[in-house]
Amino acid sequence: MANKAVLALALLLCVASSALVQSTTVRHESALRAEAETGLQTFQHERSRDTTQSGATFEDVTDECLTLHNKFRTAGLDVSVPELVANDTARKVVLEIVKKRAEDNCSSQAHSEEARRAGLGENIFFANDASCGVGVQMWYNEVNLLKGKYPGTEWNRRGAIGHFTQMMWDSTTGLGCARTTSCPNWNQLFCVYKPAGNWIGVAPFSEAVWMSIMKRDGLSGAMSIAQVSTGALAIAVSAVFLVLVG
Repeated sequence: MANKAVLALALLLCVASSALVQSTTVRHESALRAEAETGLQTFQHERSRDTTQSGATFEDVTDECLTLHNKFRTAGLDVSVPELVANDTARKVVLEIVKKRAEDNCSSQAHSEEARRAGLGENIFFANDASCGVGVQMWYNEVNLLKGKYPGTEWNRRGAIGHFTQMMWDSTTGLGCARTTSCPNWNQLFCVYKPAGNWIGVAPFSEAVWMSIMKRDGLSGAMSIAQVSTGALAIAVSAVFLVLVG
């Protein structure tokens, strides 16, 4: 069917030894534009797919997702957070995650134990075609929920913005991303972050960075890498923050 709407579910897991943040969002997915109105180019990358014994497929998409993360972290900012780099540990862990998910046809939609055990932050996006372009854009678009207010050290009290804060966390340096490609319903995109961000009581970045983000994006929020079709509808179904101390 032409212009078939695609339902997408985004989840976040950001784990550190003293903090866990979870948030959930549902949204239709649209096709990526080759070039956004901001002039940002979508990343074109040839990659091979791995196949499990069950016939399920998955692939490493670190390079593509990394490019998009760094556009948001640095492009057009007077004061920026450091660029992320591909991290071998994060890549290894995220491939273990998506391989396991692919083998069980993505029947599990829970947070991964692998990222938790490794002390990594984790963003998750579910969709029929769980692409970096749409997933990363959705995570970043949570900036709009801040309504121009600096997240500061109480960012966890300002709405379901945990995907955004992990993406932009200034002390996170490494990234690994992978996705399933053969699940019968929702496929799953995982990005894991080293070291994990989203520490309760710690600001994700400086106020100077925030002012630069607002100057670049405007009060309306995010840059556009992927635009949602006119028939798409975004529905926030829940925003749950769970803080574990220990």
